[in-house]
Amino acid sequence: MIRRLSVCLFAAALAAGCTLPVETFRAAAYGEIARVQMAGGDAAGARSTAQRAVEAVAAVDTEEERVFGIPAAAIAQVRAGDLDGADATVELADKEQARVLAYAALAVALKDSGYPARARAAATRAVEIALGSADAHDREEMIVYAAWTQAAVGETRAALANADTLGRQSKRYGLLALVAETQLEAGDIAGARATVEAIGDGTEKVDDEAWLFSRIILGMAVDSIAAFEDIMLHSAMPVKSILLTRIAIAQARAGNAGGARQSFTAALDAAGGAGSTRAQVRSLGAVALGRAQTDDVAGAVQMLDDAELRIAAETAGEEEEDDRDVPVFLQVVRSAIEGRAVAGDLAQRTSDADNEDFVLGAMAHIQLGNARQAEEDLTAAAAAISGNDLSLVAAAYASLAEMRLSRRDRAGARRAAGRSLAIADRIAETTEDKVIGLYFAAVALARSGNVVLALETAARMQKPARN
Repeated sequence: MIRRLSVCLFAAALAAGCTLPVETFRAAAYGEIARVQMAGGDAAGARSTAQRAVEAVAAVDTEEERVFGIPAAAIAQVRAGDLDGADATVELADKEQARVLAYAALAVALKDSGYPARARAAATRAVEIALGSADAHDREEMIVYAAWTQAAVGETRAALANADTLGRQSKRYGLLALVAETQLEAGDIAGARATVEAIGDGTEKVDDEAWLFSRIILGMAVDSIAAFEDIMLHSAMPVKSILLTRIAIAQARAGNAGGARQSFTAALDAAGGAGSTRAQVRSLGAVALGRAQTDDVAGAVQMLDDAELRIAAETAGEEEEDDRDVPVFLQVVRSAIEGRAVAGDLAQRTSDADNEDFVLGAMAHIQLGNARQAEEDLTAAAAAISGNDLSLVAAAYASLAEMRLSRRDRAGARRAAGRSLAIADRIAETTEDKVIGLYFAAVALARSGNVVLALETAARMQKPARN
C-alpha cells in the first residue's frame, strides 16, 4: 500500500489533502491529446480539444481546482498554438501564489513547445509577481518556482542571483537543485555539478517539497509520464543524490568515465543521508539502477552488494516495521539489472514481497530498456493486484507504451496503452484511483495514436465519491 502512494503523489500534490481535482486531470489529459493532434497536422482538432480543457476548468468552483486547473488549461492552449488564449487564461488566476504558478507553468510549456521569446516573457512575469509580494514568507516560496522558471528558459545567472536573496537555507538549496537540473538538461554538465556542490555536503535540509512540486509542473507542462517515472523511482531519495546520479549518467554517456565514477560515489554518499532505513535502501537501489543505465552492470551489482552489507550493519539488532522492505527492494533492482523478470525471482526467492514490488520491477526494466521483462512483471502485477492499487499498474503500462514508442514499436505501444485502459476499467467507479488510471490511459492512448478513444477516456473521469 505504501508504494501505491508514489504514483498517487502526482494526484496528492495537486489535491493538497483536499478533494482530488478531477477537472485539472481532465484538462491536463486534453493538453496531452492536443499536442498529439498538432503534431499530426490537425490544428483544428487541437484547438477544439484545448477548448474542452478551458471549459472543464471554467466549471470548477474550488480554490485547489482553480490553482492547478488554470495552468493546465493554458498549457492545452499552448499546445494547440493558441498563445493569446493561454495568456488570457493565466490571467484568471487571482492570487499571488496562484499567478506565479500559472506563469511558471506557462513559461515551461512555451519553452517545451518552441516559443522561447514568449517563454522568457512569462518567466519574467512570474518573477515580477514573486518579488513584488509584501509577504516575506510567501515571497520566498514564490521566488523558488519563479527563479527555477528563469533557469528553465535559459536565464541561469538571474536564477542564481535570486537564489542568493533567499534567507532560508532549505529554500535556497531547493532552488539550487532545480537550477542544476535545468543546467544538466541543457547539456551543461560541469555547470550542473558546480551548482550541486553549492548545496553543501548533503546533510543540510533541502526543500524536498519544491522538488516534488516541480515534478507536478513538469508533469503538466512537459511530460506527465516522465514525471510519474521520476516520482515512482526517486521519491524517497535525497535531492542531491538524484542530481548526482543524473550527472554521473550524463558524464558516462559523454565519455567521462572517471567523472562518472566520482559522481556515482558522491551520489551513494548523499543517499546514505536519507532519513530512514527504507529511504536509504530505495536511494541506494536507485543509484545502482542509474549506474546500470550506463551499461556498467558489474559496477551496479557491486553497488548493490555494498548496499546490502551497509544496511545489514546499520540495522543489526533492530526491528523496524519496514525492515521487511529492505532486502526485497534491493532484490527487485538486482533482478532488473541482471536482466531477469522480477516477478519470477520474487515468487521463487522470498515470501516477503508485496505484489506492488512487481510494478517496481517493471519500472526498473523500463528504465533499462527491457520491454519484454517489464511486460512480464506487469502481467503478473495485473493478475495479482486488485482494487485501487491497480492505478499504479495502469500508470506503469502507460510508461511501457512510451518506452515502446521510443523504440518505434507503435504496435507494441498501442497494445500497452490498451492494457492501461483495461486495467483502469477494473478500478471501482467514482474513486480517486479510477481518475488516475483513466488519466494515464488517456495519455498513453493519445501518444500511441488512438486520439478518439483518448478523448472518450478523458471525458469519462468523474468526481470521486467522498465518504
